[in-house]
Amino acid sequence: MFRRHWGGLEDVRKRLRQLTLPRRVLVIVLCSLVALYFLISSIFSSENSSVTNPCILERTREWKELEESALASTSPHLPVFVGNGFVGLGGDGELRMLAKSKDTLSQKIAFFPLVDAEVVGASLEAKATVVDYRTGVAKMMQCFSKGDECVCVTRSFYAHRTRPHVIVQDIVITNPTDDLVEVKLTTHSHVKWDQDERVDKTYVYSRALEVDDTAFALGGICSFVPKKITVERKREESERFLCVVNYEVVKTNEIIEGKKRINRAVSKSTSSLPKVYSYFLKEFADILSLGIGILDRENEDAWRKLNTVTFDISKSLAPDVLNTGLINALRYGLLANVRAPLLEHAVPPQKKKEAYALMYERQESACYSGHSTLFVPSASLWKISSSVDNLVSVISVWIHTLQQNGCVNFVNAGASGVAQAFVLSLIAGKFTSHHLEIRLEPPDLHREITVEGIALSSTARFSLAIKLDGENRPYMLASSNSQMYACDAGCLSPPELLSDDRRVFPVKATKPLTPILYISENKRHLVQLRNTIHVSEVIMAPAHEQELIALHKHGHRLGGLPVAFWVLLGALVVIFHLFLFKLLYSEWSKADYTPYNYYLRQRYVRSH
Repeated sequence: MFRRHWGGLEDVRKRLRQLTLPRRVLVIVLCSLVALYFLISSIFSSENSSVTNPCILERTREWKELEESALASTSPHLPVFVGNGFVGLGGDGELRMLAKSKDTLSQKIAFFPLVDAEVVGASLEAKATVVDYRTGVAKMMQCFSKGDECVCVTRSFYAHRTRPHVIVQDIVITNPTDDLVEVKLTTHSHVKWDQDERVDKTYVYSRALEVDDTAFALGGICSFVPKKITVERKREESERFLCVVNYEVVKTNEIIEGKKRINRAVSKSTSSLPKVYSYFLKEFADILSLGIGILDRENEDAWRKLNTVTFDISKSLAPDVLNTGLINALRYGLLANVRAPLLEHAVPPQKKKEAYALMYERQESACYSGHSTLFVPSASLWKISSSVDNLVSVISVWIHTLQQNGCVNFVNAGASGVAQAFVLSLIAGKFTSHHLEIRLEPPDLHREITVEGIALSSTARFSLAIKLDGENRPYMLASSNSQMYACDAGCLSPPELLSDDRRVFPVKATKPLTPILYISENKRHLVQLRNTIHVSEVIMAPAHEQELIALHKHGHRLGGLPVAFWVLLGALVVIFHLFLFKLLYSEWSKADYTPYNYYLRQRYVRSH
């Protein structure tokens, strides 16, 4: 068998030797190019599948599908973070709070509420992280090798959206083996905190902290954590751990007095304690009395309300452009750093009324007055890494950007207002006291955009889609859930009534440039607005070049085939012409020695 195989190779070598040098070079180059093509293809395919462990792949498959829709993230290049504007928690496990002089959850407090889990007698094979933008929940998945099977531990945690002092963590252990599995649970030590006496298998923590010359009193209490969990064969076990953390600005003497009396108050009455120390003890008792699913439902309902305003843009492979995945990651991080007074249970009715007025009474609002943040991929606005510190820094820039462009009321209204302001900044949407105008520029509309849930009032919601027709010319589809009217650039056409059915509006370019669409609940206002818009020219927006559309669809201007194909084709064309040149040159050089050469033939005639 081996001799036959070796003989075949020898035959190939002999055939190669029989070829002329140019042909041998051509064969070698062709084989090299084919090998290079498959090598490049394998590299790209391996990059798209960074997680190879089958256990992790099985658990992340659902999340990968959600990631395609930009509803979750499994990327190691994006930060793991949960928050509710009062406290935040990153993948490092350290709790963060909102300092008085800051606008984001940037202040670390050396408190580690997360519980670590490790399978005893097994080695860690693979791990993955997930952040669910729909519910504000982060997941850390670990799979341990146990014989031929893998035991997987999933830790899920979130900062409760409507109960801002509450941190919830669930640990789920899956044991598919035929043996008992022991899982060791550990917690980080809170070295900068005072740990007080144990009550009902819990510890109470307190700390004084000074940030920017402001004194804070901090208190926390967490569920009892057992040292280990035993999981029966072919079983799945879950454990829930809760923490309540509170802090507030106080006078220094209140901190000292409160810490002196906290031990007595834990087992007796908490009425003599400062508010910060008494409140979290009472709230911890309250949440323990709730059913397991109630906390989850409250949190999910709150995030669903925040996610009623959405933004989507067609995927682009062009360099240095924004896609929905990064946009939603920033949006989620922004909302996780801002409180939601309209959704929180403990917010007094008067404060909710004030936040409501900031959202919907827009006599002095001009949000968003700047240019679109979508088409200016500034590093300060969009450059994030896996670092939570980096995320918080970028979010701070976002909040300042929104405030400086007329969205102060939206930001002060909390997460509900910030969600609206963020989307308005993407589409250059500007609210006035009576209408909304979309100030995107026609040359920028070479990708399809969909926006849903923009609030014109407490009940009126507006949706907009920007599409491209067969000639690559942009047009708009507008709809609403209540009576409102719209007119296109210049408002030269009569206002049209919007409904649940999408109404088509052309994209027009005016000179000077004006918004491409006006929307209002008052038809008369739009009719009057027409007389205040002064333009010298109104034309249909020109179609975009096919090369530009191809750049977004394929990452280059060469059409739908991959770049490697065009590189290979170009190399083949060059090699063919080099070979042809070599062949012609060889024939020309040999022609001087043939009997058919004219000069040689004349010399031969004279000599005879």
